[in-house]
Order: sequence, then C-alpha cells, then structure tokens
Amino acid sequence: MPKGARLAPNCTFVLCDHLYAEAADVEEQRRAGLARMLRTALEGDGVPDRVLFADPLPRFIDEELSPSHRYGSADLIDLEQTTRIRTALMSGQDWTEDLLAARGSPEFAEYLAAKAGYTQAHSLKSVFPSESAIRSLSTKHLSQESLKEWIQSRDLVPNFARHVLTGTRYGSHAWRRELSTFPDRTAIGRLLRLIAWSAALRVLAPNQTDANFSNNYEDSIYAFIASYTFEIATRDQGLRRCIDAVFPGVRIRDTIAAS
Repeated sequence: MPKGARLAPNCTFVLCDHLYAEAADVEEQRRAGLARMLRTALEGDGVPDRVLFADPLPRFIDEELSPSHRYGSADLIDLEQTTRIRTALMSGQDWTEDLLAARGSPEFAEYLAAKAGYTQAHSLKSVFPSESAIRSLSTKHLSQESLKEWIQSRDLVPNFARHVLTGTRYGSHAWRRELSTFPDRTAIGRLLRLIAWSAALRVLAPNQTDANFSNNYEDSIYAFIASYTFEIATRDQGLRRCIDAVFPGVRIRDTIAAS
C-alpha cells in the first residue's frame, strides 16, 4: 500500500497462522517500523471486523479422509482464532513489545523449526528420487514457461506422492486418480505441487544459501491459502510466479488500497 493510503472498503483479510511469528522474526532495527505498519494496516476504523484467520495447514491435510471428502473454501476459517485476533486488534496492543515477547514463545520455536525442516526437506536428495531427475529438470526446464509446463503436468503430483509419501493412504488407486488432476482439488495435491515448485527452485539455483531459500516457506503458505480464497495481494515477484504457475485460477492484485 502507498504511504497514507486507505484500505479498499470491500477488502477482507485472510491471515495465516504464522503472521505473528514471521513478524517477530525480523531484525531488531526493523521491528518498530514493522509494528507501526501492522498497526496502521490492521487496526484502522472497521478493519478488525474484516480480519479472518485461516486454519493451520496440517488441519487441511488431516481432515481430507478420502478423495471425495475434500477440504473446501467454506472450511478455511478458524473461528476461534479469528475471534481472539479481532479482540487483540481492538485492544490497542503494543505491537513492538508483543513481537519481542513472541520471540520467547513455544509457537515461535515451532515456527523456526518448521522453517528449518522446510529447507532440509527440499534438499535435492530428499525430493528427487534420482540424479537423472535432477539433471533432467536442470537441462530441460530453465525457462519460466517450460517450468510452468512441468509444474502443471498431471503426472507430477502422483509421482511425488509415491516418492515423498511412501506407505501412506495416498498410494491407493482412488487417490492416484484424484491426484492426477490439474488444477488440484485436494489439499494434499496442492501441497505436493508447491513442494515440487520449491524443489525446482532449489535445483535451478543450487548455490542459493539455506537462509535465502527458507524465505520461500512463508510464500508457500500464502500461495496455499490463496488457492482457497481465489485472490491474493502481493508485489513479491517470486510469489506471483508461483501463483501463476501452480494456482492459475487465483487473481493477483497489486494493491489493497482504495482506488
């Protein structure tokens, strides 16, 4: 949003469960500025009533008991957490102190562990079953368009499921048939395609540091949630490319400011 701009009056925010942890993870010199930005964006007149909080990602996966019992957009919101967040936003909390306190919480430790696990899980040997698969991706999918064609392949997700989710229920014929669709209709299908996208980025930028690569962790969560809201506002070019390729039905906005 441009400085001093007002939020679009018809805008409703769907926030993810890592919002505060990600904000608390910034360097100390940036924390006060970020706190002011969050307060301006989320505590404005009438805004808290337009804030919704999404379920944590594992709940999406756990509640899909079969290919025909799919998690949907109507199931997206965590009502209990939404009530807590709205109450906090209307209480005039001190964001700077809260972000500092959050760094000592168990939830923050879990967040850091999840980011580290994300980076480790996307090592080349973890995601790709053979060196030949890595070489194939490295030589054949260097352009954005060819990468997009690869990520949208109907065979991609069932092959990843067979390699990454060995010994799980996703090996059944019904699940393999469902996972062979694009765009993905199931939460596990969407997640596996995002894993494939991140793995491809790792292959195509082998010299990228773990710290830089871990920034894709939050982007993956935002992309996943956007696949259920069908809309996202971001100017992050990496996230925009991900959305365009993995979830082409999602509308990408440049701004949430009133026109």
